[in-house]
This record gives sequence, C-alpha cells and structure tokens, in this order.
Amino acid sequence: MKALVSRPVLYFSLAIVLLGGSGWTLYSKFFAATDKEIVATEATDKGDSDNEGTKGVADELDVTVAAPDSDAFLRLAGATGNDGSDGDFQLAAESVLTVDTASDSDSFVINNPLPAPLDNSDDATSFSIGDDEGTNNSVPPTPDFSIGDPTELPSESNLGANVNSNDFELANAPPIIPTLDDTTVVNSDATVDLSQPATTNNLGDVTGPVAGLEFPTTPAVIDSQLQPLTTLPALDPTGDFGSGELRSNTLAPPIENIPGTIAMEGEQLPSLSIRKIAPAEVQVNHAAVFTTRIKNVGKITAYGIKITDYVPRSARLESAHPEFIRTSKGAIQWELAALEPGEEASVSMKVTPLTEGEIGSVATVSFATRASVRTVSTKPQLIIQQTFNKMALIGETVLVNIVVSNPGSGDATGIVVEADIPAELSHVAGNELEYQIGTLRPGQSKQLQLRLLAKTAGLIQNILTVRGKGQIENQSIEPLRIVAPALQVSLRGPAIRYLDRQTTYSVDVVNPGTASARNVELVAYLPKGLKFISADHHGAYDNSEHAVYWKLEELPPQIGDSVKLTATAIEPGEQKVRLEGTADLGVRARFEHVVRVESVPELEFSVQDTADPIELGSDTTYEIKIVNRGTRTATGVQIAASFPQALKPIQGGGPSDVRIEGQLVLFAPLQRIAPGAEAVFRVKAKAITQGDNIIRVQISSDDKTTPVTKEESTRVYSDN
Repeated sequence: MKALVSRPVLYFSLAIVLLGGSGWTLYSKFFAATDKEIVATEATDKGDSDNEGTKGVADELDVTVAAPDSDAFLRLAGATGNDGSDGDFQLAAESVLTVDTASDSDSFVINNPLPAPLDNSDDATSFSIGDDEGTNNSVPPTPDFSIGDPTELPSESNLGANVNSNDFELANAPPIIPTLDDTTVVNSDATVDLSQPATTNNLGDVTGPVAGLEFPTTPAVIDSQLQPLTTLPALDPTGDFGSGELRSNTLAPPIENIPGTIAMEGEQLPSLSIRKIAPAEVQVNHAAVFTTRIKNVGKITAYGIKITDYVPRSARLESAHPEFIRTSKGAIQWELAALEPGEEASVSMKVTPLTEGEIGSVATVSFATRASVRTVSTKPQLIIQQTFNKMALIGETVLVNIVVSNPGSGDATGIVVEADIPAELSHVAGNELEYQIGTLRPGQSKQLQLRLLAKTAGLIQNILTVRGKGQIENQSIEPLRIVAPALQVSLRGPAIRYLDRQTTYSVDVVNPGTASARNVELVAYLPKGLKFISADHHGAYDNSEHAVYWKLEELPPQIGDSVKLTATAIEPGEQKVRLEGTADLGVRARFEHVVRVESVPELEFSVQDTADPIELGSDTTYEIKIVNRGTRTATGVQIAASFPQALKPIQGGGPSDVRIEGQLVLFAPLQRIAPGAEAVFRVKAKAITQGDNIIRVQISSDDKTTPVTKEESTRVYSDN
C-alpha cells in the first residue's frame, strides 16, 4: 500500500522538478493548499534511508514534524554547514530559485519571508544543486539555472542544451516555490540532489533527486501572515550571517518641521504583534535558532522599531541576523525603520546551549508612531485710508471718509481705529477718538465717516491709526489746509488838528487771510469833537450813531482797499475815531485813531499912518490894530515900534501903558486878547527931516515868542 501511494507522488514531484517553472505552475494550480491546511510528511529513520534510498513516504500524511535544524539554517543563512558547503541566503524582489556560481557548491536560495523556526536536529536535510555528496557520478551534472526573472541569471551562466527558448519564456512567469514552515516534514537522513535525473528501480519506485523527500498532495503556500517579499526586510547580499541589514521597502519619512503626510493626521493607533519561535528541544553544544517575528497589525505605519533580545542564560551566541548592535546591558538589538500596516519582519539569533536545562529569553519590541497636524498660517494685514477735501474753509465741516481693509490672508481681529484730532479741528466727542471695528476677514473692508469742524486756519496733518491683535498696525497721514478770511482796518490822517479845521482821513481795510472775506462792513464812529463832512464809496452817515458805514461784497485774500472820510474839528482836545470791520464767518477787526484838536490864538495886526505925506515940521499918528483870529485867547501880547531919525515919536496910547525911549516906542504886554477880539495902539510922531521914512512895528505873544514885523512908510516934504 505504501508503495502505491508513494509512487504517484514521487512521479509528480519529479515532473515538477524537470518542468521547472511550468511544473510549479501546474502544481500550484491543482494542489494549492489553503492557509489552514497543514501538509506533513514523515521521514524514515536513518537506517531505512541508507538501505533503501527511495523510501521516505509515511503511511499517514497528517503527522507534524520539526522544521529544519541549525545546519539547514546555516546553509540558508550563508554560513558553513556540517557538510562544509557554503551558501547565500538572500531576499530578492520576487520569489525565485537561484543558483550561486560564485561558490564551490550551488545554493538553494528561497527569497520568501525569513524562515520559520528550524529544527535544530543534527541530522538536517540540505538542499543543494550540484552537491558532490549527493551526486550520482554516472549522470552528468545539470547546468546552473534559475527559476524566476531571467535578469537574475549570472552573466557567465551556461543554460546548456537542456534549456531552450520555450523554457526561458516559461521562466518569466512568477514561480510558485514550496516553502518550509513550522509544519513541513523532512527526512533527516535524505539528501535531495536536484542535479540528478529521476530513475525507477526494479520495484517501480522512483529514485533520484526526490528520494527521501515526500511532497504533500497539495503544495503548501506561503503563510498568509507573511507579506510579499517586497515588503519584508532584505538581508545582506554578501551572505555573511549577522552582517545583513533589517530593511523595509517603506522608508520612514524624515522628521521635519513641515506637515507630514495625510495619513499621519488624526488619531494614530499603531499596533505590533510579536511572536518568538524556538525549537521545542535543543541539545548541548548543538546550535539552535531563535526567531522573533513582528507584524504590524494596526492600520498605520510604525516607525523606529527596536527589537531587543538577550542571549539565553547558559548559552553562547554564535551569530544573529540581520545586522545588530550590542546594548550597554549586553542585549542584542535590531532596528527597523518602519513597518507598514500588515507588514511583517523577522530576526533570528543562533545560540549554542552549554548546559542542560530550560533556556530562553524575553524579546521586547519598542516602536514609535508619528502624528501630524497641519494648519494654515495666515498673515492678516490692515490698511487704513482716508479721503477728504484737502482744503477747508474755517467754520466748515470736514467729512473724512475712512476705509479700513484687510488685504492679508487671515482674519484681523480686535481692530480699533484711533484718531488724534489736531487742535485746528474739533469733534463733539473730543480730540482723542477710538472706534471699535472688531474683525475683518481677508479681503473685507469697512467704511467709516468722521465729521470734524475746522476752527483754526493753518496747514495740518490728520493722523489716523488702525490697530489689531498680533501687533498689526497701519497709519494714514494726510495733509489738510484750513483757510480763513481775515480783516485789518486802520485810519490814516493827522494826529493833531486845530479847531474848525477840516481834515480828510483815509480808512483802510486789508484781508491778510487765505480766503475771501465776504460781506465786509466798515464802520467809523466819530467823536463829538469832529463833525462829519463827507465820505466816498457810498459811505453813509448815520446821525443817530454819529457814524459812517461802508459795505464791500467781497475782499479777496491778500487784497486791501481804502475809503475816504472828511470831518472838521469842532472841539479842542483828544478826539477818538473808532473803526470796526466785520465779515462772514465771524471775522472782525477793530482800530482806534486819536486826533488831538487844539484851539491856538492867531494874531493878525496892521500898521497905518493917518496922514501921508506930511509937511516938514508937522506930525502924523500911526494906528496899530491887533485882531485874535485864533480859537484861543492870546496872552502876553507885546508891541514895539521903531522910528527913523526923520520922525520923532512924541506921544503914544492904547490898552496898555506906553514908554518912549528915543526913537523906540514900547507898549506894556497886553494880558489877553480873546478869540475874535482886537486891540488898537496909537503913536504920534513929528516930521523933522524931509524925505521918505519907514517905521517898523513888531508884535509877540506868549504863544509866539518870535516877533512878527510889519513896516509902514511916510513921506515928509517941505514947501521951501
């Protein structure tokens, strides 16, 4: 019965080996097992293997056997096994079976996830191609070949006559390679030599490369817990155990001061599972492999993974894979950049027990997660602008149109507009104003109006400031010229006048302001000592006010005008003329002019002889008449008369005493002569010598100390 069962299985296995990729494809199609199926074979004892060679199929197919031992691990890892051969263990981009031509013996390389725990039995089956120990010398060795991507063939490899173009094309198809897992059973005494063709013995059993290895009725598939090889850590291609790198195809993004990926946003809940696998039994001084598998069972990537393990007590570390570091506490530590969700990685260490007893260690895994958040950094801005008429007339309302805008990219909050009103302007609420705007969104603006009153002329700067939270500030400075009319009035004329003397005065008005003065009105208020006579420019005299009025419709800035006023002084003393000028907008000007009116005496006198000519020896009388034509009484009036030698003064008389001294006649000073009054003085003289004679009369007063002289001529004749 055993022969009947084994024979078809062995034939089929041989067909798979000979067909290469096509055989594996057929095998996978018809005998693929599910994840839960366990296929096991039972190896025959060493004696049966040596005697029969072709026997190795167990009576029952569900018997669980151990994984390959440490020597098999050595061959897979690239170390030297018990048979002295070397091999390379390498993870490639896809599952392929490759032949390494660099070493003395070929290596069977499986590039699927790291091997399952291997049985550390001394009698491990080694998979080799062209191994001298298992080669039938009667059959020529099979040329080196590779199942998988033809690009992985060595450059110097010779396919030989047994490989044609059709086989090469089939090799391009993804091969399905049986894997060793925790349930695979291998005949510990059998050596599989794929370089020898299969043969049939006399009993009809198949012998050759598959002797000692019983394949399951359906091939085992890769553990569903393992991800495709492209997502597993790659080992060092040099094949040196313990010098490889633990990698992942997913590189951890660098930690930067910029937002991470979208996947890093939100709640981050990475989760890792860890499983440590070791042989159920090991022997002293026989190497054993401890494997730790970690898997990201979460939904996000785990970063900065550190796997820490210790060499079991009473054991010696032989090697570890991949590359590791020793911590300060002597632990072995592997580092992995990142594991994507569902991704799995394995690390292993080979140790040799030194004493009997239970050995083991506790592996720990630490990792980090990354959370990212992003926001938009906005920059709000504030701009304040003000517009108004750049010139305002005093007394007018200045309407300031204000626009506050946010041209930035973020909301401007806590906005306050501040106005420091200049002294030339006024506001009903005062000169320090604040207005709360609140918030302006990007591109939003708000319009305000500020009503100010221009009260003083001048050139000013209106300053508005807007402030917001976050030290946002902007200022607007705009010039404003406030114009206003002005008036200046004055009176030009004599400061001293005499009574009853008529005088003309000039009344001047000037606009020194910056705006036209409109509806200008001038008023000259006359004192009682001046009597109005006339006025030009339609000046109107108001008898009730004793004032003269003029009106001008407009007086441009920096322009002056003048009107005339004629008056007579009728009272002595200081006479004050008061001027007033007014215009629209409350423009007002005043001026006062004082005229001193004096009442002075004004003496007029005359000298006249009563007889002329006169005969020699006769006499004549001279009459001196003084009249006060002034407005004041003349005082201290004194008269003196001087006669020539031909006329001799002999007598005099008048309002004052007279004194004759030779040819000189002196009158005593007259105390007063009232205005309009007159005084007459007389002097009588006798003719002594004939001829024309001139007398001189001088008059002086207290007001006029300088004498005023007049002359009178008289002719003296003789009949003889």
